[in-house]
Amino acid sequence: MSYDLDQLFSDLNDTLKGLQLICLTTEDGFAIRSLQKKRTFEDNKVAAITSSLSALSNAAAQHLTGTVLNSTCIETNQGNLYLFNTLYQNKKSVLCVVTGQEQNMEYAKYHISKLAAQIMKQPT
Repeated sequence: MSYDLDQLFSDLNDTLKGLQLICLTTEDGFAIRSLQKKRTFEDNKVAAITSSLSALSNAAAQHLTGTVLNSTCIETNQGNLYLFNTLYQNKKSVLCVVTGQEQNMEYAKYHISKLAAQIMKQPT
């Protein structure tokens, strides 16, 4: 079954505690879709930050391990930032999710990885 991005994002929002942001961006930094609890982030800035962090993480993974990056997590005192490489309509994309500190990291990572897989199945 295929859901649109808004429904997929809403489902993740219902699943994770303290979710602040979900943003899907192109690999080169353009926002495709986002969901925010409070409109405190500009989509174009989030997309630029997401693609830059993803490019840096991808380069580090390739250089240090000789393989591609699947995901990365940045931990802060206020919560966590997750980046997942995915495909949206057969184009390289990056899924960014920001959660609050009350969310269990492994639980979040599991559900975000499921979302990234569902995004890959979206029709073109």
